[in-house]
Amino acid sequence: SKQALYLMCLEEYQRFVVDHLTSLQVQSSSLQEFLHLVFQEVVEDAASDAPKGCLIVNSAVEFGQHRKEFSEEVRIALDAVQSTFERVIRDSIKQGEISPEVSAKVSAKYLTTSLSGIR
Repeated sequence: SKQALYLMCLEEYQRFVVDHLTSLQVQSSSLQEFLHLVFQEVVEDAASDAPKGCLIVNSAVEFGQHRKEFSEEVRIALDAVQSTFERVIRDSIKQGEISPEVSAKVSAKYLTTSLSGIR
C-alpha cells in the first residue's frame, strides 16, 4: 500500500540521516568541527537550488496530528537523530572536550530542534 511504502521510506531516510551524522562524527576531530560540518551542510543545502526540506520534518508537519502510524514513525526518527547527537556529546564529555556538567540529553534535544527548524 502507499502508506506502507511511505513508512518504509521514512525508516530508510532515518537510517540514512543517522548514518550520515555518524560519518560526519568520524571525519571530525572535535565536537566543534562535527557541529560545524552538520550545520554548514544544512545552510549550503538551503542556499542551493536543490529541493528543500527533510522527510522527517515534512512528515511531522503533514501527518503529525492526524495519522498515528506516521506520527509514531516520525517520533522514532527524531529520537534516533537526537540519540545520535547525544552519543556524540557524551563522547566529547568523555574525551574532556566539554564539561561533564553539560547535559548531553538536553543539548542533543536542542541540536535536533535547531536542525529541524532550519530544514
